[in-house]
Parts: sequence; C-alpha cells; structure tokens
Amino acid sequence: MFHVCPLCNGIISPVFQCPNCLNPAIDSGKLEDYLGPYAPYQPDDLSEAHFTMQADGSTNKLCLHIVYCEHCHTMMHINGMAWE
Repeated sequence: MFHVCPLCNGIISPVFQCPNCLNPAIDSGKLEDYLGPYAPYQPDDLSEAHFTMQADGSTNKLCLHIVYCEHCHTMMHINGMAWE
C-alpha cells in the first residue's frame, strides 16, 4: 500500500498550538530535509513514510515534521502521518 503524508502534500493545513506559550506554531517541513547538506535534493524512498516496528510486531508510519513557534522559539516534532 502506498502511504502519503497529508502535511508533505498539502492535503491538510492544520493549525498547531505551541505547548509552551499557546501561540500558533508553523510546520517547517520534514525533519529528514534538515539532516544533510543535500537532503532536500536527494530522492526519497519509494514512499514518504518511514516505519517503526512495535513490540507486538506491528508497524507505525512516521513522517516527522518540525513545528516551530516564532514567538517563544520552541521547536517540536510531530508525526505528519498521524493526521490521516
């Protein structure tokens, strides 16, 4: 099955609230785009989703996004695939 991250593809644009100051926070893109100097220009895997193995043998889909609050400079990570 092909999984698509709704945040990466602009299917949804949720409003994030900073847990620190309760002001709006913005999605700053995928975490993996920041991991290397040419990361945004290198091809993704066949799917934009990454999978983590759980103790019971099931898998969870992950596409970690950076969410940043411009007011208090708080940075957090969210799973974009959780918004499906």
